[in-house]
Amino acid sequence: YLGCEITSDHIFKIPFLDATTKKQVLPVLVENIERFKPVSAVEEATIRLIDGRIFTPDITNFVLSIFIALFKDMEYVQAIRLKVHLLRSHSNEMYRQLLEDAYKITHPLIL
Repeated sequence: YLGCEITSDHIFKIPFLDATTKKQVLPVLVENIERFKPVSAVEEATIRLIDGRIFTPDITNFVLSIFIALFKDMEYVQAIRLKVHLLRSHSNEMYRQLLEDAYKITHPLIL
């Protein structure tokens, strides 16, 4: 539901739902993350997913979409601070790459 508190367990379970349920739940989850920015829940869930060593395209795309939702509509200064904080929290290369990709998608370099 829009506006409900999102926990890391809730985020973690979504990639493993059946396709029909995931199709219904994912847009609401993304909107909740875009609006309310539950940084610690996103951080914990993405680390758990990446540490699970399940690098399927679904998991990779899911983590990327969650990071994009987190960075969406953030000012550059706030986004760079968040990116640095999240990069310090985990050293896994896949996690770091997805985080960097999401940042670049939402905050492209303007020349």
